[in-house]
Amino acid sequence: TVQPDESKVTPVPPTLPDSFRIRRPVVVSRPPWSMGSVRGRKIAILGEGAFADALRQRAEEKGAVLSDAPDAVIDAGASVFDVFTFAQGLDSNRPVDWVCAVSADRAAASMESGAKAGARAGFAKAIGREWEACAARVVYTHPDFDLGTSTALVLEELAAPDGSVEIFWNEQGRHAIELEVLDFPEQDGSLTEQVIVLTGGTRGITA
Repeated sequence: TVQPDESKVTPVPPTLPDSFRIRRPVVVSRPPWSMGSVRGRKIAILGEGAFADALRQRAEEKGAVLSDAPDAVIDAGASVFDVFTFAQGLDSNRPVDWVCAVSADRAAASMESGAKAGARAGFAKAIGREWEACAARVVYTHPDFDLGTSTALVLEELAAPDGSVEIFWNEQGRHAIELEVLDFPEQDGSLTEQVIVLTGGTRGITA
């Protein structure tokens, strides 16, 4: 019996489920849709330093109450391990809002700062997945903004969420990351750019 030459056998591509999509993250202009208020909200602000201190002062000036049993959490630069420990303590009484506030541009100034901000941002997104009733988002304010401007923008994002998960504020205004659905590439087509593929139901820090 003549055996087929396996090197000449054309492999049959797997059948993809109907739900399969190829998406690309894109930054779009997204002006604020409304004005909100934090008056009466119980807020925990995590972190130390000028940014966190300014957020606490601004929150109280706007009528919020600083609390260890909050209905909203703002991570303003705490260690991701400290943030995780704090979140564990809230698991039985989960907040309705979680904001990771980062005073930085979209491109990190250094590998170290990028790693720290990325870990905190990833944790916030994971919280939004694990706690379905909690609206979690990451808010970047440009480092050239003064503390007054940055803190006002962060509190505004807390007060008036619009469903965006990753928000950037700079001189041009408010921007958000959205996922653009792409057409499937042609079979056997060449890849002209580097492609990273995550398969399966990725969650957690890949959310």
